[in-house]
Amino acid sequence: MDHLPAVSEDNPRRNALVPYLGGEAPQYPAKPQGAQMFADFPLRHGICVESLEESVAENMDGLSFLQSWLFFGLLRETFARDAFDFHREDFIRTLATGEQVLTTEALPRYLWYWASTKQVEANDDIVELEMTIDSCLQVSNTVLTSICTRMRRSRRTRPAGECWSREGAALLSLSLLGDYLWCMEVGPRVTDIASAISRGGQAVVMMDTLCIPVGQAYTEHRKKAIERIAMTFERADKVLVIDESLRQCHEGMSNVEMLMRIQYSPWMTRLWTYLEGRIATNLYFQIGDRPIHGDELYVWMIQKNNLIKLSQALQNLSPERLKASESAIHLARAICTATPSFDMIRLANEPLQQDPNMEQLRLDAIEQLKVDEEYYSLREVWRPILSEIGRFYELNDDDEAVRTTLEVCVVCPVTKHAFEFTFSVRGGDYEVKEKYDWLETPGRHENDPAA
Repeated sequence: MDHLPAVSEDNPRRNALVPYLGGEAPQYPAKPQGAQMFADFPLRHGICVESLEESVAENMDGLSFLQSWLFFGLLRETFARDAFDFHREDFIRTLATGEQVLTTEALPRYLWYWASTKQVEANDDIVELEMTIDSCLQVSNTVLTSICTRMRRSRRTRPAGECWSREGAALLSLSLLGDYLWCMEVGPRVTDIASAISRGGQAVVMMDTLCIPVGQAYTEHRKKAIERIAMTFERADKVLVIDESLRQCHEGMSNVEMLMRIQYSPWMTRLWTYLEGRIATNLYFQIGDRPIHGDELYVWMIQKNNLIKLSQALQNLSPERLKASESAIHLARAICTATPSFDMIRLANEPLQQDPNMEQLRLDAIEQLKVDEEYYSLREVWRPILSEIGRFYELNDDDEAVRTTLEVCVVCPVTKHAFEFTFSVRGGDYEVKEKYDWLETPGRHENDPAA
């Protein structure tokens, strides 16, 4: 499924191509039917759900109907809204061989539509829609769980090898779509490591594997050491997490994959993880040959490239489709509100500062403006487009609220799951947020209460 981030491996498994199984299966109605009609779709076509589950589990018969129901039907119930301009063809592409396969490349765009809709529609309407989608997802989950249970009982497994079977890929895609929609709310030496994160001078290193003795002869010493471990973490200038699986990581790994590897590392299975993660003032993870500060994990959560990706997705729409989608226009207007904060501009324009701390802030502001140059240029991309269709009138608070939502909106379930690790380990409320908030949140204006 092409909406999911890839894993950086030397010999990655080939992504599964999910076949479009249209065939003779009845198509799901073009308009949303509601939760009950979605659940009754098989019965309306004379198909018993239990028999369908048994048939798919035993020999994959009925997959085309299942795809029409639990893939395209779920998409229609979720996104076939007037403001979204839903097109079924957005999720089907034709290969050079002529074979048709499913594509989920457009899913993030539709979820961005959803995010903007939640900002501008009445809350009661949104709650009702969320309840409908939730009910449909529960139906899908129940059916797929039953099929998987039946497959395990019959010991039917995916064929070994590098590739997924066509049928296996089609079945897996149904589960992945459900997971995606839930996302809507719907090897260095120790001394080398220590020197890498110290600020100069000698570093006193405490290793729990060495400083907490084992054996009956050291029972009392071990007890005292454990009793003081929280104080040790709290008073330490820096705490470094050394996990063999994380030390095997390599350069070029994405931030998302790095967070996922931390979350599923053996370190996360230990009780002391809570103490190290929550109490340590400066928490580092040894990733390959590089120690990474835990506060960087928070910075990664700022999805500043969301608007860049969104802009690219919207530019792929024809002028006709852009005009036809009210949600797309809302998103384009939101993009136009992205401007540097007043404080950032003021600091960047300051003369050379004598105070080292103020000078560093000035340099940081200049660097930040350079890094986000593409981000801030999006306004000039969309201003003429919206003006041409008569939609670039005065931007308002709703437009800015949509943009703010988009900047923290994680539409990929893998990415969202990885970022949730930050909150589970660090508590989600630590000093780096306050320290860098004004620099890391573009769009704040001089009259902003938080400026």
